[in-house]
Amino acid sequence: MRQAAEIFLVQILEQDSLAGIVRFDSSAVILQHLTLVSGLAVRTELARKLPTQASGGTNICEGLNKGFEVLREDDQDVAGTEIILLTDGEDSNVGSCLQTAQSSGVTIHTVALGPSADPLLEQFALRTGRDPPLCESHTEPVLTPLSLLTDPGVSSPTQSLS
Repeated sequence: MRQAAEIFLVQILEQDSLAGIVRFDSSAVILQHLTLVSGLAVRTELARKLPTQASGGTNICEGLNKGFEVLREDDQDVAGTEIILLTDGEDSNVGSCLQTAQSSGVTIHTVALGPSADPLLEQFALRTGRDPPLCESHTEPVLTPLSLLTDPGVSSPTQSLS
């Protein structure tokens, strides 16, 4: 997961975008507040701040709430922004924040790696403006959906792997 996120930050994310990083397990913490992606040095620094190992528990709602907090740093409005949610998807309470996510106006791209991802995770993408997943198998490359995020030739990518 880290390698895919690093490649996305360094090679794919559009120049002059704003990016932040939130790490979550049973709780969430901001690793990088919104930062203007203005060159390779900034991209490299963002990639350096990515988590290097997973720790116990998965609380997707905590991660999303902290992501909304980061997005509000720009203009206090999260509508029209995007979150790329990378997770193992093993969260039995993931549905508890689905309505909040849907009404937020944020497009949530989900990338769930592993065989035990909660099927409800796909609903975050579907209900926040994405179409059904292009990749169904956890054996397909993660970079495919991440690269689709910025491919102008693809009209409706979904970033859900399960």
